[in-house]
Amino acid sequence: MESKGSSIGRSWDNVIITSYNNVRRFFLNDPPAPWNPTPSFIIQVKVPDVNQMDLAIGEADGTFRTIRRVSTTDASNFLIDKSDRFVEELLSNLSLITI
Repeated sequence: MESKGSSIGRSWDNVIITSYNNVRRFFLNDPPAPWNPTPSFIIQVKVPDVNQMDLAIGEADGTFRTIRRVSTTDASNFLIDKSDRFVEELLSNLSLITI
């Protein structure tokens, strides 16, 4: 396949967009697959309304707990990172641009 390049430091050449069920079926093996003993995943979530952000974060947390097999009573062993600071910087820089 032809390279898609990158934007804002993110390359889309090695990205798969799929459902959780496919991830579970093909990538989560018990015992782990010898070719990938410690699989790593990044879930990106986009919400149509900023007021839905907390709900989306909660759903992402629940999905990752299932993927990583972490009980709801245990501390999480993953990171949920919001891009609020990036958006604030972008908006402040856009306010300086005039056409």
